[in-house]
Amino acid sequence: AFAREAGFDFLRIHIKLDDPILLYYADSLGILIMQDFPNFGEGGDTPTGRKRFEKMMRQGIQRDFNHPSIISWCLFNETWGFGGQTELMKWIGPEAGKLPPEALKQKLSNQSSFKWVHRMWEIAKTLDGTRLIEDMSVVVWEHLSAYGHVDTDINSWHFYIDDSAKAREHIAEV
Repeated sequence: AFAREAGFDFLRIHIKLDDPILLYYADSLGILIMQDFPNFGEGGDTPTGRKRFEKMMRQGIQRDFNHPSIISWCLFNETWGFGGQTELMKWIGPEAGKLPPEALKQKLSNQSSFKWVHRMWEIAKTLDGTRLIEDMSVVVWEHLSAYGHVDTDINSWHFYIDDSAKAREHIAEV
């Protein structure tokens, strides 16, 4: 009700499957939801982590499928968990000059992870063909096709600018 009073009619439930009571109220109040799934966290891209993610994704879609407030599923937030930000920051931080160029090329074509993300997107599309599904909501560098963000129903992006005038200028430019 507070979101509605504040003028919001669309919310993103970020990196968690929330209590179904929240979805009930969103349904009742007419608030639209983009539903994220929990992510691994850095270092979590393991065979066990992938199995757990797929099971959770399947069960989450099955559990929450009948909530009309959900208009979209977002599978991954940025590249959390499969060699994402922590790894990439090495390339733009103080260690950048110490790393061989071949390693950067390999990092930017993290094919194993991106093929798996794509497979999860395909599975999600078969589980719910009624909603938009975003493979991963991305920050600026992750929009490179070599970085794996290619098949998706939504092409969102994150930017972190703490100056409102610069943020407006950035949005207008994009």
